[in-house]
Amino acid sequence: MNHTISPGLTNTMNYFGSSTYAYKPSGLATYSAGLWGGTRCAVALRAYASELGCLPVSATMTLPGAWKSEGVFDDEGSLKEGTMGAKTAGRMLDQLVWHARSMRAAREAGAAGE
Repeated sequence: MNHTISPGLTNTMNYFGSSTYAYKPSGLATYSAGLWGGTRCAVALRAYASELGCLPVSATMTLPGAWKSEGVFDDEGSLKEGTMGAKTAGRMLDQLVWHARSMRAAREAGAAGE
């Protein structure tokens, strides 16, 4: 599905219900064969995840050209240096870890929602 969330992912997210996602930080990783790497899908997915109660971070990992012959992964399965995926993964993961630690501290302090 171009430019939006795939029906399979939407169905899977709906299956578990919003209480599963409530107050949970999340990071979005998208891919495509084209130049945009699924960024348009990420816009829709961020809003959808938020509506389910999830807390998506602002940075997104994108993998454009996922099916190109040179690929985005090396033989060991790691992101190749210099690819968009490698450039965007660190920022998204840094934000995700920060949010996860903050939410854990809030739960331990007995903050609302838990």
